[in-house]
Amino acid sequence: MFRVIISDSVKNLFSKQNRFKNINIIKTKLTNNLNNDFYRIKPIRMNKKSHTFEMRVHLDSKNYRMAFSLNDHLASVFYLSTTLQKKSFDKEVQKKLRKG
Repeated sequence: MFRVIISDSVKNLFSKQNRFKNINIIKTKLTNNLNNDFYRIKPIRMNKKSHTFEMRVHLDSKNYRMAFSLNDHLASVFYLSTTLQKKSFDKEVQKKLRKG
């Protein structure tokens, strides 16, 4: 079983009335996909070997891509974007990881 942690920067993207609902949707969808042979989960393209992945999610009638790192059975969601094109999203995530 996987455990999902969502960073405060991702949580703060949602309005207060939708925050709890959206966080639960992210946790449920990510856990379900991790437990079902990584269905719909793709690696982030990076120069070095990384345990960083992405997946699309639908929240509040919008589509998003979220980036998360995976260590053992802990998934940490650290980035959420409305950029849906994979190549562009990967560049955004690489830039975020370089900044820290």
